[in-house]
Amino acid sequence: MNQSLPHRFRESSFRDYEDFIRTAINLSPSAYKIDPALHNKAQVTLACRLRDAMRSYKDHNWPCSFDREKFLHLYDEKKLSVSERTDGTILVGSLSAIESFATSSNGVKTPAIPEVKDAEILVLTSIEQKELIMLLSSRRLLAPRMRLFGLTDAEVEQFQCNYDVALEKTPDGYILI
Repeated sequence: MNQSLPHRFRESSFRDYEDFIRTAINLSPSAYKIDPALHNKAQVTLACRLRDAMRSYKDHNWPCSFDREKFLHLYDEKKLSVSERTDGTILVGSLSAIESFATSSNGVKTPAIPEVKDAEILVLTSIEQKELIMLLSSRRLLAPRMRLFGLTDAEVEQFQCNYDVALEKTPDGYILI
């Protein structure tokens, strides 16, 4: 096992989510619904770790129980999106399949959890601020989906190794815990 990888990208972490990935691949092009409560996980935890497992598999090519080529095609084509819904479930599939699945037969839609507002962005300027946020987050004292600005790539890598946190760079340059 590669101990230099952050825990969330290690093979052992991938294994915890391999069955979810295999099921999503097998059900494609339809969306796949997961109820995190049935797996004794918080919605945000399952969604984040599932995204991490897919990224880890793509980057590290762990031995697995599904077709790598099909996975890569679906992953690269954005057909393995993970969407947290307001009813506490998670949908996995293409955006169009998720949209279709989220609308019930009576036309009532289960919306996605909305993105955070700009007011929930923290600009961190000192190492002390950064360390405090990581500590509070690792102890689950902060709400998830907080956007941070002011972290370097090297700091992100180090914080992920030192704390039980997940940091992901978003397209607009912010880091999401």
